[in-house]
Amino acid sequence: MKVTYDPEADVLYILLREDAREADTEEIREGVTVACDEHGRVVSLEYIGAAADGLVTDGTVRVAVVNYPGHARARA
Repeated sequence: MKVTYDPEADVLYILLREDAREADTEEIREGVTVACDEHGRVVSLEYIGAAADGLVTDGTVRVAVVNYPGHARARA
């Protein structure tokens, strides 16, 4: 996973699958776009207005990684 932020444009980009190609994109709400591969798996998220919505403070992306044991499913 790779997270990048462009402070001039206030755009947060989260790449979840570096080995996949984007085949389709959908704006799920104004300023938030999800890209999926040809199998419908999420490849990336683009969030326009991240700082304005409180996801970035003083140039620092606010990310919490949480692992919920027992809730993850293995994929083949």
